Amino acid sequence: RNSQDGISLIQTAEGYADTITELMQRARELLVQGSNDTNSEEQRAHIDNELSQISAEVTRIWDNATFNGEAVFGDLLTGSFNLQVGADSDSDGNVIDIVEQLDQIADADAAVSAFDGVVTGNTTHAEFNAAIDTVNDKIDDMSALRAGLGAIQNRLEFTINNLNVASENMSAAESRIRDADMGAEMMRLTQANVLQQAATAMLAQGNQAPQSILQLLG
Repeated sequence: RNSQDGISLIQTAEGYADTITELMQRARELLVQGSNDTNSEEQRAHIDNELSQISAEVTRIWDNATFNGEAVFGDLLTGSFNLQVGADSDSDGNVIDIVEQLDQIADADAAVSAFDGVVTGNTTHAEFNAAIDTVNDKIDDMSALRAGLGAIQNRLEFTINNLNVASENMSAAESRIRDADMGAEMMRLTQANVLQQAATAMLAQGNQAPQSILQLLG
């Protein structure tokens, strides 16, 4: 269950990252469009306005992404975030630190922070054109984050499979032990029954002996 909860967190984070990537892709399309000098200053102003809205939405999603009431990219996936995936302590390898495995998140955070300054305030061909390569880098950072999240999800799915196998093996071992104990108890019960029957037979024979003597004397 702990591992499945971890997968739910990863899937939530990946969903937010996917939406941000789509917004960045739209921003790139607008930058390419704005680079064309067939656009008037008014048209470029409209493009720049949409870019501003996209940038604001990217920041809003990143800052307000939540899971179980906690900020995904602000509280949960920063510093240290541990998943208890085994029954024993961390020293026995039963804990996975997601953030330790997710080194792409720092670059993604920096990409979101710098995104507004890259895509807004463009008024000329040169400014629109120069922003295209920079936005490409930001998209790459978000794609790397999504790949890292996917890798952790795959690991947790393998962890779940391994735990299921271990649980089945333990149940089978417990059943074998329980069956062995039942066999021993049945053996002891059979032995007790035989002894009881033997004692009853001896007592019956003892009771018959005086009767036989009296019949001989009579």
